[in-house]
Amino acid sequence: LDMADLQSLLTKNGFEVKRLGLAEGLAEKVHLDATLVIVSGPTAEFLPTERDTLIAYVRSGGALLLLEDPEAGVVDTALLAAFGLSVAPGLVANGTYVARVQGRAESPYHLVTSKFTSHASTTTLQSAQGRLYAALLGAGALKKTATLPEGVDVRFTMQGMNDSWLDSTANG
Repeated sequence: LDMADLQSLLTKNGFEVKRLGLAEGLAEKVHLDATLVIVSGPTAEFLPTERDTLIAYVRSGGALLLLEDPEAGVVDTALLAAFGLSVAPGLVANGTYVARVQGRAESPYHLVTSKFTSHASTTTLQSAQGRLYAALLGAGALKKTATLPEGVDVRFTMQGMNDSWLDSTANG
């Protein structure tokens, strides 16, 4: 499922999908009628004004789905820190639960998982645990800080399968 597929799926289910960037006002505010802001694979860190806007949106009750791409090497550590999160160095690997991708060599970093928590975003996947899987091609690991900032609710909605490990040396 790429972002075009996700946009199509959301639209078919009655959601209005809008682009949000500097040109659309991200440096000033996120409109309160936004149900969810999805940041998918940022290619650069946010500008301080963009970051502040996203932080204010979440602190005022907005929802943010942040999909960082650890292989691209762009992780906005300041944005994550504002929500009590950090990215562990390396990629999550597994020798058994791997996705085979046409045109790509087999890799322990092409993970599949059927471990989902109870959350509105994963209800279908969680109820079909063991029958539906998510494929993650190069997944990192998020860590919570000891104490979350006041008013921040962080929920991890999926986990690696048993026997997964964090490969901080990237040697598979």
